[in-house]
Amino acid sequence: MVPDPAGMAANDFLKNMHLLFIAPNPPSVGRAGGTTILYNYLKNLATRHRVDLVTFQRADETVPAEIEQLLNRVISFKDPARHTNALNSLKGLILGSPLAVSHYTSREVQNGVFNRISHTAYDAVICQLTSTIQFLPRPISCATVLMIEDPQSVKFRNTPPWPQHLLGHAMTNFEISRIEQYERRFWKDFDRVVMLNPLDIQMCQKLYPQVQFSWLPYGIDADYFAPRADVTYERDSIIFSGQMNHPPNVEAIIYFCKEIFPFVVAQRPMAQLWIVGANPTAEVQALGKQDPRIHITGFVQDMRDFLLRATVSVCPVRLSYGSRTKVLEAMACGVPVVTLSDANTGIGGVPDKHLLVADTPTDFAASVLKLLGDSEFRQTISVQARQFIEAERSWSVLAVQLEQLLDDLVKAKVALNATR
Repeated sequence: MVPDPAGMAANDFLKNMHLLFIAPNPPSVGRAGGTTILYNYLKNLATRHRVDLVTFQRADETVPAEIEQLLNRVISFKDPARHTNALNSLKGLILGSPLAVSHYTSREVQNGVFNRISHTAYDAVICQLTSTIQFLPRPISCATVLMIEDPQSVKFRNTPPWPQHLLGHAMTNFEISRIEQYERRFWKDFDRVVMLNPLDIQMCQKLYPQVQFSWLPYGIDADYFAPRADVTYERDSIIFSGQMNHPPNVEAIIYFCKEIFPFVVAQRPMAQLWIVGANPTAEVQALGKQDPRIHITGFVQDMRDFLLRATVSVCPVRLSYGSRTKVLEAMACGVPVVTLSDANTGIGGVPDKHLLVADTPTDFAASVLKLLGDSEFRQTISVQARQFIEAERSWSVLAVQLEQLLDDLVKAKVALNATR
């Protein structure tokens, strides 16, 4: 369940909780989903509570100054070197740890976290991703939360990490088995496991019925991604955005160009498709060579320059786990979105109100054409999408929901400890 933000105010919460975040990477904006989540929750919570951060840090990484000055304490450790990773992976193979966990194995970090928790009266400890569970000492008297971006047990079944030849299948199944054993063993020790997608929770509840889950969606910076009065959209302009070497994005845009775009241009021959994102593969670049109406930009400095000029944003990505950032960015900018049901599971938008959902090529094309051809309808969806983002998916709103969850868990833990 997601805490209801209605009526919530900072004054309703425990004053000045002392929180410890344990993260595999330092906070950042735009580098990766997990680091963006961490950045925004630290930014909001550290203004009202004492927050400590323990994190790994590569030579090219740093905790942003605007976050570090808000935090009570930052303890960073060097990311394991390659030879250490190899040794950790070998040990993990013997001990049964998943690769994503053994990669971060560190006695130094384990001792550092133990010392912090032993000498500090934390109200709650928040572990980001399964890889950080190994650093949490047991038993622990304060509230504990595990934040999962994409549950690997679900993710690896949908997008296997290895090529799908015979050996790849065997390696994938081997790793999935180890992941599930690890998740089953350790997730139940947390007071709450928080996920981005309610469908992920449904799947994991079947695997791990003893675990208590909460849904806290992915957010967006609604001030940064916002409509601008000085930029108007261009008629018949369609955008698909994202990292264009990410296999699900590649598959999605090829599907759109082959199965959907022909229906669109048959009725709107002036339609232009903009594929905006870094590292387009040879397959993606070939799409632009085959049709002059398809434009491949590669890396762009500011995605908003292209989003705000689009009539419609499309997201035919066939992934039901996690959350599609491209959809939130478009909605925040007031650009109507057409997507598949799968991609909307982590967004939670109401179809035909906040965005359009279509699961067949003809329905998808019809939805795109509706937005291209009906400016009044486009404006209605645009306004409602933006309102949805402001009310339910901005980071400030979601931070209050996390704060409410932590507040509830801390109070419950204090009450439980008092009876012992």
